[in-house]
Amino acid sequence: MRHPQLSRLTIIIPTYNRQAYAFRSMMYWSGIGPTVHVLDGSACPIDLDVLSDIGANVHYHHLPIGFVERLGCSQKLIATDYAALLSDDEFFLPDALNKCINVLDTEPDMVSCGGRCLQFSLNGTALMGWPVYTSQDGYFVASNDACERMVYHMNPYTPSTIYSVVKCEVWKKAVEILGHKEFPVYAIGELQFELAVSFLGKSKVLQNLMWMRSDENAQLAGTSISLDPNKRIWHWWRDSHTLNQRNEFLDIMSKGLAPSPAEVSVVRDGVSRAIDAYVNAYGGEATNSIKEFIKAFKQRIPPQIKQVIKKVLCRNQNLSAQLNATPLMDAAKAMAASGAAVNLQDLKNIERIVADFHKNRVVN
Repeated sequence: MRHPQLSRLTIIIPTYNRQAYAFRSMMYWSGIGPTVHVLDGSACPIDLDVLSDIGANVHYHHLPIGFVERLGCSQKLIATDYAALLSDDEFFLPDALNKCINVLDTEPDMVSCGGRCLQFSLNGTALMGWPVYTSQDGYFVASNDACERMVYHMNPYTPSTIYSVVKCEVWKKAVEILGHKEFPVYAIGELQFELAVSFLGKSKVLQNLMWMRSDENAQLAGTSISLDPNKRIWHWWRDSHTLNQRNEFLDIMSKGLAPSPAEVSVVRDGVSRAIDAYVNAYGGEATNSIKEFIKAFKQRIPPQIKQVIKKVLCRNQNLSAQLNATPLMDAAKAMAASGAAVNLQDLKNIERIVADFHKNRVVN
């Protein structure tokens, strides 16, 4: 085993109706080192015969329940020092994971450590890549004040902990909090996780390429009340009709995070200020006015014209991504030239796995 430290890490991989990608991920992690639990919410399970060659470190669970409930089940499965969340179609580089564990071992006030990110997609037979979350270059949430860490982390916001290596007890606490109730707000679970981890300790992003973010699949939407992209937190946070929900949200966050009952009100104020910072940064009144204008305008467009506009916009968005994309290894080398550490051996292995996966899917 190249990185024996990875046996101290558990990776949780939720999946839903993308079993081919989940199986690809299981094969990737088979025998590498971390304990891996795949939580499949699909109606029908993967054939167990197909899984017979998977290494003993990888475990498959058929759990046809909601995402938040599935994630909650993971708490009982983790018996290692560290945990990490990963999408079913994405990859971590083992070398970078090992570096994160070393940091968390040696810096006791650090609870989360992640790495840099490249996004990848397939263009014909060529695997392309481009840097994303570039604001995480040198990112460090270092305040000694727990509430101030939350506020700092929310503006400007970057998802630096949810796909990072996290100390087990902190990971479990964050998942426990978001599992209390799922609110009808897009990606609210991610924000709850990020708030909780930043409250519970310091975090940083290393200059090591760690996270390979996939552009192979459309984002899952509509499978739960927190996956509707039309229900943004800035509408919910300001709507007088959702006051009771917001109070419940603040109660769950503050009671779950406060070290003692006497500190609940201080933590509640900190969570509220952190969400205010996020909403003020990304849901300004001018932005909302523009959105309302666009919404009214769209209501007046005939359905046939809407379809044409949608196709043009999608084509332009794909073109925009492609303009920033280069062959994956070139994108990695460019990241290395800018100061990041890239394990090319790990990356070449991922490139081969993704290329073979799509080649075989075309054949089959």
